[in-house]
Amino acid sequence: MNLANRGILATSWNGNTADEAMFAVTFKATTSGQLSELLTVNSDLVAAEACTSSGEVLNVALNFNAAEITGTNFELFQNTPNPFSGETLIGFTLPEAGAATLKVLDVQGKVLLEQKGDYVKGANQISINSRSLNATGVLYYQLESADQVATRKMIVID
Repeated sequence: MNLANRGILATSWNGNTADEAMFAVTFKATTSGQLSELLTVNSDLVAAEACTSSGEVLNVALNFNAAEITGTNFELFQNTPNPFSGETLIGFTLPEAGAATLKVLDVQGKVLLEQKGDYVKGANQISINSRSLNATGVLYYQLESADQVATRKMIVID
């Protein structure tokens, strides 16, 4: 029996990325349940990791906000996982392509991290590593784009 028939999909990408999806996968449900309980990422066949151009190894995770992310309104989603140690993903949607700035702030409002970029219309995602924050506990993250701003809370643990 091949891997696909057993519900296993192994992927590996070696190369540069662009501001668009590298690939898409469509699943057909064979049982009912929560996707977050039915789909997993693991390192059984291929290492579940990503590397930056400078060689930093990052974690890979699934984001189960797909129904929310498909819209084209300005929206900032809760980071996942939360609380987190290591790495977390922050998803957001933009009504049109353009510049956006993500800031992570402590409870006093001090900016711990600022990441600016040009993002596509629709679904976008930013990965944050807790080492770059140099802080633990309750923090806030704020997304600014054009004339819109949204803020959410996250928890960094040791």
